[in-house]
Amino acid sequence: MILETPIVYASLQNRVYEVLKGAILNGDLKPGESLSLTEISKQLNVSTTPVREALRRLEAQGLVTFSSQKKITVTELSVEELEEFYWIRIPLECRAFSRNFHKLKNAEIEELGRLNKRMCRSEVSAPEWVRLNRRFHMILYGAANNPVLKGALAWLWDNVTPYLNIYANDRSRVDEAGRMHTKIIEAVKKKSPKEGVKLMEEHLRSGYLVRNSLRKK
Repeated sequence: MILETPIVYASLQNRVYEVLKGAILNGDLKPGESLSLTEISKQLNVSTTPVREALRRLEAQGLVTFSSQKKITVTELSVEELEEFYWIRIPLECRAFSRNFHKLKNAEIEELGRLNKRMCRSEVSAPEWVRLNRRFHMILYGAANNPVLKGALAWLWDNVTPYLNIYANDRSRVDEAGRMHTKIIEAVKKKSPKEGVKLMEEHLRSGYLVRNSLRKK
């Protein structure tokens, strides 16, 4: 009985955290949007305490920002931050892919094909494409079998997702990503790691195209 209250409370805080994080990653809460503790607590029918603590967790991840004026906002996007993320992302993900290349099983390769096919549908929404794209890449990297890598990639992809939402709103970029995914899958099937990693690096560098959209704002 002594442990019942903290367990219940932790569960509530986690639920609030997951709801807010999902709203940010899906683009329902936009970069730069102000967040109100009172308004969120009313919408979720909880007190402000679990909301505040969930927002602090999101702040630690870089997804929300607390200003000196006690204002809370969804973290703004910037070219400088995008470049920093990709400076980390490209070598890390290429190394992960290279290490996992020969470990990919037939069932995983088939799943990669199914995911890419779903991403290439004309009716796919930007948030759905981003979620499918994340699953696609995590299979290539073998993230599920490597807890340390999985944790590092989770943090990185959570922060990159708002930029990928912009990327995924451009149909030409999505179509090109589908073509690159197809080439990567073919390299895996041919058991050609050098070709596959080269394609992966080229594919990841296409994320820099979002810089043009950010500079126009």
